[in-house]
Amino acid sequence: MNHIQNKKPTLLEILSRSKDIIVEALPDHLKAERMIRIMRTEVSKNPKLNDHKIAMSVMGAMVQAAQLGLEIGSGMEQAYLIPFKDTCKLIIGYKGMIEIAYRSGKVSSISNHLVFKNDKFKFWVTQDGEFMNFEPDFKVDNGKPTPENTLVVFAQATLSSGVVKTHPVRIWEIEQVRADSLSKCREDYQIASSPWTTNWGAMALKTAIRRIYKTLPKSVEMMQVERIEDNDGEITRNIALDVLPDRIIDIIPESRTIDEDEFDRHEAKLVDSLSLAEQLLTPEKYAEVKDRVKFDTLKDLKNGIDDLNTVLADAKK
Repeated sequence: MNHIQNKKPTLLEILSRSKDIIVEALPDHLKAERMIRIMRTEVSKNPKLNDHKIAMSVMGAMVQAAQLGLEIGSGMEQAYLIPFKDTCKLIIGYKGMIEIAYRSGKVSSISNHLVFKNDKFKFWVTQDGEFMNFEPDFKVDNGKPTPENTLVVFAQATLSSGVVKTHPVRIWEIEQVRADSLSKCREDYQIASSPWTTNWGAMALKTAIRRIYKTLPKSVEMMQVERIEDNDGEITRNIALDVLPDRIIDIIPESRTIDEDEFDRHEAKLVDSLSLAEQLLTPEKYAEVKDRVKFDTLKDLKNGIDDLNTVLADAKK
């Protein structure tokens, strides 16, 4: 007797079958085929993204990034997809935040900088405003940025009105943000793969941009970025439903509010019924019944069980 296997669709399989629906939520510059190609690349780098359980979260994150005009992946370093617990996080890189700030038309320049301990840096505030002097020492190879060799990180922005804003962030403040972020990781691999572990310098630079963002006049897109950041990038079911077409509910099984234990119970019962049917039915009848069975949703499982019960009852007469 062959063991009945239930292979649920992966993210890439769901994308392929739903591209005509997903395209409804995408901006004109991004075609569904290109989005799928991007996701194939991201899945090859992080196979956990292909898990059907977080498919809706991943798709919601992809669409949000696309609507913001941000490229996902390490090439442009604008936005990243990070599987976390039972969802996906949309992590907007500091380069993505800078790009959106420029696009707003509300700033004429914005930048961020690491100040190493051998550099000259002074920041002071008087009744006339904020002032800063920064002289990097280009003769010294500082190596990879770390909390030990970095003095301070700062962001500076010039508004379209000509006003200059500067925001320095001290290392102990950055380390506090880092500790808060890592405390939310429940598995060792999540800590090891966190950008705070793999690229402290980039996250320190992002922290400075996040701080100065709060002081800038904002476009709608900048406010959306802040909401994503305030939610720690987590794309929940409700957030995903806000950006995805309603019809996506029919494509992604886990987009429904389903009790996982109930789903698993019905799944196991359907597998047992199929195994019994294989013993009692002729090969031709069994193949016919098996072809009608679907494992995608709870409704599919219940319908399959009812169908098999009817067929088996007739076979036992």
